[in-house]
Amino acid sequence: MLKVMKVFRLSLVLSLFVSAIAFAQDDNVITDEDLMHYKAIVDAVDSMKAQMKEEYNDMIQAEELMQGGKRFKEIKQTKGDSLKLAELSVTQEEQAIFDKIQSSYADMKAKFKESYTSIIKEKLGIKKYNEIKKGIKKGELKERYDALSAK
Repeated sequence: MLKVMKVFRLSLVLSLFVSAIAFAQDDNVITDEDLMHYKAIVDAVDSMKAQMKEEYNDMIQAEELMQGGKRFKEIKQTKGDSLKLAELSVTQEEQAIFDKIQSSYADMKAKFKESYTSIIKEKLGIKKYNEIKKGIKKGELKERYDALSAK
């Protein structure tokens, strides 16, 4: 009877161990639904990036002193170096407009990052998103993702 109890306990412990391993592996499985959620995230992010870029360019174009972006680009290339700014004869008004645009762009990027992270958490979770992002660079997962994306 004692031997039967030991065998029973051992088999119980082993079955719990096997169940725990199986559960952990199920968590790492990437389903087609996960890949479709990933694709939806990528598409949403691409759309948000394009919109943000358009708004940024519109802000630059709307400022007459930025000369359609030419002056903005010159100021940006100085990276805030006061000697280079002086060489370009950047006025205080130009600098103020440049700073206002950059500040607005920084706000847009912060909102983008917040939205991006929120979408990932809602659709997949950070861990699963990162697994897929890493996995689709090559191999079987990339093939599955490409096939689902083509549909």
